[in-house]
This record gives sequence, structure tokens and C-alpha cells, in this order.
Amino acid sequence: MWSRRGLTLIELMVALFILSLVVAGAFALYISNLKIYKSEAKTAETQMGKIMALELLRRDIVHAGYGLPWDVSSISYQEATEDEADDYNDAPTDPPRAFVLGNNAKNGADYLVIKSIKAAENEATRKWGILSHSGTTWEFEARGEGGNFTGQDYVIFIGGIEQDVTRQLHKDGSNWYWSGTTDYDTIGLDPDTLYLVYGVSTNGTEPRMPFNRVDYYLHKPDDGFPDKCNPSTYILYRATIKHADGTRDPQPLLDCVKDFQVAFGLDTNGNGDIDSWSSAPPSTPENVRDRVKEVRVFILYQEGQKLEHEASTTSITLGDTQTDTLSTFTPSGEDRHYRWKVLKLVVRPLNMGV
Repeated sequence: MWSRRGLTLIELMVALFILSLVVAGAFALYISNLKIYKSEAKTAETQMGKIMALELLRRDIVHAGYGLPWDVSSISYQEATEDEADDYNDAPTDPPRAFVLGNNAKNGADYLVIKSIKAAENEATRKWGILSHSGTTWEFEARGEGGNFTGQDYVIFIGGIEQDVTRQLHKDGSNWYWSGTTDYDTIGLDPDTLYLVYGVSTNGTEPRMPFNRVDYYLHKPDDGFPDKCNPSTYILYRATIKHADGTRDPQPLLDCVKDFQVAFGLDTNGNGDIDSWSSAPPSTPENVRDRVKEVRVFILYQEGQKLEHEASTTSITLGDTQTDTLSTFTPSGEDRHYRWKVLKLVVRPLNMGV
């Protein structure tokens, strides 16, 4: 009887041991699959953010310079008011530059400023048209996708377009912007001049500058920084400058970004071909328009979450054979436990003289 009970107890212990192995194996498999799922989910999330960030950045670069006056008629206007952002102002009296850049100016990365009517997307900026005088009356031909202007839209008038050399911002006394339903006969327009009319802002927000502006930069917020991100990374922000008060309206584009570098392909001899690359655009509006033929952007970011093993051990270069090296990142310590990728964006601005 004793040996039979002992055999049953041994069998039970063996069964429990086998069961524990099965449970442990299943649990280990579950944990492994969970890590893979979380990693793939984070990677998919990063891919979606990457697509959105690149598309917005591409769009802003393509439209850089769109609707900018080349001559601001000695008006006095306002621009950004925050300490970081006001370093890139052309206000109060200079013509706006389509691109302005602070080389490694914030958190070891570039600070990119793009100015154009299209830098802000609203009901007014989707509208533009051509204003001419028939000899008896003013005639406006709407060309934009948004149709005709309304009383909620604020517009600017740019003349001298037929000579393609002046593109002067129209002013009447101290006024340089008007409601979209303004009586053209009352604001001092020249009947012999052809005007482009651009919508700048809408919904009763009067323009502080005769264009819109968007800033790209790296920043780590005081709260809300993703736990998945390497502590040494930042968020890439896209911030429009608000007409109401000149402050930035920041929108996060891409998490876990380590570096953001920009290079400009320049035509310095006027033959239409790129003959040099620079980490900064030209300093004058005219040279920006005439010389910048291509913009390349490089973004170093973390893909996925932290890994138990070392995934990145070699130096990573931002730049290519055309731009040369813009910056170099060598993973060390905890950085080695992350996968680092470089996004490259190549864009030709298409609206520098429009």
C-alpha cells in the first residue's frame, strides 16, 4: 500500500513538473510574442508618423516662396514674437525670404523656417486670382481651388507681375491688407497694373505679416514625451506663426528624433544647374529665389522601442555624396539598444517666383 501511494505521489510530482514546464514554455512564448507585437506596433506607428511628417515637409518646401512679395513697399509689419522664433524674422521692413535656417541652432539640430502664403492652410489661402482693369471696371478672375473671397478673408495685392521683376506689395497709406470683399475702386489701385490677389488669413484674424510662416525644429516637451523614446531624442515639431499674436502653434510630427539636418542645392552661376551645396540658404530674398534649386532633408530617428540586445553599433552619417556629411551620430551606451534610421527627403521648390 505504501509503495503504491509513493508511486502515485511521484507520478503526481512528475506530472506537476511537466505541467510547469509546459506553462513556463507557453508563458515564455507569450512574452516573446508580446514583445514582437509591441515592437511591430511601435514600428508601424513610427511608419505612419514618418509618412505624415515627410508629406507635410515636402508640401511646405514645394510651396516655399509662393505669393511672397519681392518689394514690401516700405510697409512695417510684424512677425514672430517668441525668443527662439524671432531670430528668423524679416520684419519689420525687409522683404521675406522663402527659406531661413539656423544651422544646428536648437538641440544640436537645424531650425528650418519656410515662408509662403501656403505655409498655413485655411479657407483664405486656398484662394487666389488675377485682378485687372477693363478700362471701365475692375475684373477679378478667381483661380484658386477655394473660389471667390468672402468678407471673412483677408487678402493682399501684388503688382508688377507683368514685368516679373517688381512684384510689389500694394499699399494705400499705411494699409497693406484688405477684406476679400473690398471695393477695388477705394484702395488706390493702378488701373494700368495687373495684380495677383492672395488670401492670407480668415475668420476675422487680421494679418500681421503679408505671408504665412512655418517653423520646423526639435523640442522635448515638459510633459507628454513618449516613454518608448530614447531619453536623448526629441519630437520634430511643425509650428505655424499665429497672426493673432506672433506666437508659434506647435504640432508634433514625429517622435523619437535624434537629429534634423537640411542642405540647399544652389545654382551660383545662373546656368540653371546645381553647382554647390550649402548647409544654409542665401542671405537675401533675391538670391534665395534665384539660387535655391533643391532642398534635401535628413532625419535621424529611433525605429521601434528599446531592445535587450545591441542593435546599433556603427556610426551613422546624415548627408550624401552631393551634400557631404552634415552630421555624424555614433551610438554609445544605451543608444546601442535602439534601431536608428535616417529618412531622406529630396524636394525641388516649384513656387519661388510665383
